[in-house]
Amino acid sequence: MTPLFFSSLMACDKDAGMLIWLPRPPSAFQCDDQERRANWWASRFVGKPALHGVRLDGYRSGNIDGKGYFAHRVIWTMVTGAWPDWEIDHINGDRADNRWVNLRAASRSQNSMNRASRRGASLFTGVTARHGRWEARIGLHRKRIHIGSFASEAEAARAYDAAALKLHGEFARLNFPQGVAP
Repeated sequence: MTPLFFSSLMACDKDAGMLIWLPRPPSAFQCDDQERRANWWASRFVGKPALHGVRLDGYRSGNIDGKGYFAHRVIWTMVTGAWPDWEIDHINGDRADNRWVNLRAASRSQNSMNRASRRGASLFTGVTARHGRWEARIGLHRKRIHIGSFASEAEAARAYDAAALKLHGEFARLNFPQGVAP
């Protein structure tokens, strides 16, 4: 889809990460009473959030003329002027947060680096309990890399963070952002 198509239907507030429905001309409706349908549309939708429903997986989405769209991809298109070729990563991990400062283009691999881990016995990403010690592991190119075995959970989490920064760079999901560790 083109930015012009989306811009004719909705306004984009990139700072708030919101899309707002705009009025549609009667010619946009394919029915016998186009004027009545346009007035109904205006009274029900104009000025209200568009593509704001939250799916079970956390993404905001909605339909336009019977076709489903993700809000973050539409916002990306309206701000950059082109439909995204890559995936769109939510930097803070909140899939419903579509503010422009929270979106970035990413490959599938980069996007998965910023994914929240499945939690086991540990409160930290990349850390699991095993044989009375804490193990740190990280994924890269579909492989799990053993970082080491540690006496404390926090020590294993710090080791994970160091490996994540080295291997994943700006896409690293850290246990202690900005070096804040217990």
